[in-house]
Amino acid sequence: MNKQFFKNLEWKVLICSLLLLAIGLFALYSATINKGLVDFTKQVRWFVVSIPFLLFFTLIDYNKILKYSGFFYLIFLGLLVGVLFTKPISGATSWYNLGEFSFQPSEIGKIFILMFIVATIVRLQYKGKDEINKLYKLIISLIVAAIPIALIIRQPDYGTALAYIFAFIAILYVGGLRKRYIFLRNNTSEVLVYI
Repeated sequence: MNKQFFKNLEWKVLICSLLLLAIGLFALYSATINKGLVDFTKQVRWFVVSIPFLLFFTLIDYNKILKYSGFFYLIFLGLLVGVLFTKPISGATSWYNLGEFSFQPSEIGKIFILMFIVATIVRLQYKGKDEINKLYKLIISLIVAAIPIALIIRQPDYGTALAYIFAFIAILYVGGLRKRYIFLRNNTSEVLVYI
C-alpha cells in the first residue's frame, strides 16, 4: 500500500476512535450477554461499516468538508424532517429502520451540521473575528443552529438537542463571541440574551 497513505493518517485520532469503539462493544456485550446478543451483533455490524468512514475522515482535509457542508446540512435537515413521520420507538421518532440496520440521523449528521454552523460563522467573519458580535450576524448563526435543534426537540430527543446546544455555544465562544453575551435558562430551553 502507498506509504503516503499511512503518512497522512491521523494515527492518534484513529487509535483513540478504535479504542472507544472497542470499549463500547465490550460494555454492550457485558450488559446484554444474559439477554441475547441481538443488540451486540447489530453494533458489531455498524462497527465494521464505520471503519471505512473512519479512515476516510482521518485522511480528508477538513476544509473540503467545510466547502460542501451546506449540501450535507440540507440532506440531514431533510432526514430530520422525514424521521418525524416514522414509527415511534420508545416514544420518540428518532430512528430510520432499514431491515437489519437502523440509524439516527441526528447522531450521524452531527458532524456535518456543526461543520456547516462553523462554515457559516467563518463566512460571517470575513471582515474580522469580531464580526460575530454584531447582533444581526449572531441571529443568522442562531437561525442556522436552531432549525436542526428544533427538529430534534420535535422527535423528541432532548439529550441530543442539548448536545447540539452546548456544541453551538462552544463554537460561538471559540469563534470570538464576547463575554457580554450570557446564557439564561428558561423552563424549556437555553436562550441567548444580549446585554
